Amino acid sequence: MISTPVTIISALACAAREGIVIKGGKYLEEGRLLKNVALDKTGTITTGRPVCTDVIPVSPKLTEAAALENASALSQLSDHPVSTAITHAARKATALGGPAEDLKAIPGAGVEAKVGRAMLKLVSPAAIKGGNPAYQAAVRKLESEGKTVSVLADLFGPVAVFGVADTVKPGIRESIADLKAAGMTPWMLTGDNERAASAIAASVGIDHAEARLLPQQKLEKIGSLQKDGLTAMVGDGINDAPALAQSDIGFAMGVKGTDTAIEAASVMLMDDNIGKIAFFKRLAAKTYRFLVANIAFAIAVKIIFAILDFAGLATMWMAVFADTGVTLIVVANGMRLLRAAPGIHSDMESERGETRTGKMAEDSPLSAAA
Repeated sequence: MISTPVTIISALACAAREGIVIKGGKYLEEGRLLKNVALDKTGTITTGRPVCTDVIPVSPKLTEAAALENASALSQLSDHPVSTAITHAARKATALGGPAEDLKAIPGAGVEAKVGRAMLKLVSPAAIKGGNPAYQAAVRKLESEGKTVSVLADLFGPVAVFGVADTVKPGIRESIADLKAAGMTPWMLTGDNERAASAIAASVGIDHAEARLLPQQKLEKIGSLQKDGLTAMVGDGINDAPALAQSDIGFAMGVKGTDTAIEAASVMLMDDNIGKIAFFKRLAAKTYRFLVANIAFAIAVKIIFAILDFAGLATMWMAVFADTGVTLIVVANGMRLLRAAPGIHSDMESERGETRTGKMAEDSPLSAAA
């Protein structure tokens, strides 16, 4: 039936106008059933523009300036937000090191390279085993403050610790509320430490957060969530690519997303606004209703015409209407999805208002007294 592709194409065009690029009608048809949404933290929930706030040498042979110089030799060759923050801090302190050699990525942990005659690595604490008391105390201090920790280490162990702080994106709490209102459960999956993850999750209204996850562990978590229902993954980095590919529907950040993440994803959010996922699900549900209505209408008309024909009451014009007329009607109905955005936004705004009213009622003195 020609109305089906017309309806799908109209919905895809409506989504594109909203900055949602969907790679195929299949994902639009499945979107209405989304139950879980897994979100990466850095660059998805947070701005992805962290600032290096602490430089703590944990080796007596190293000064802050030397720590920055050595770390920046590795960080300037990486596009990870934490590495970028360290590079900016080194540049600001006029301690930018020369580029490292033989750079190698450590999946889910960081990078290692040759700096001068020494082999150094810039990694997360999860990749470090042991460490002296000064190192352990520095990591505990920074993590207790909700900061992301990066460690500079040589062949003998950690030599410096860096604290990096990020801020959540404006409007992200409202976006999370929209996801919940659309019937989805948001999960935050991050390689960061537990305290930083919990602090960020609580500040934006996410009830489920898992920390210190390597790419393979994110992949396994997506698989676990899929047993509970259709699951989406939202991310922007190379480390998110396996999870994006594993999920039922992968959403990549269109502005800050890496080529690898965009290639692995099913949908691109061109303005990096995760609230658009709620719009996507509502559009998918509306598309499904239009498809069912069109098919039901077309079948009903043909059944009625068949009965009339069997009774000898059908005319030529009835046959024309049952064929060409019905086709034109269902095609026109499907094309209404081109103008579906205002109605969907209105529904979302109404739900936000109801949520705010309900929260105000819960927080009121009368409610507390009751």
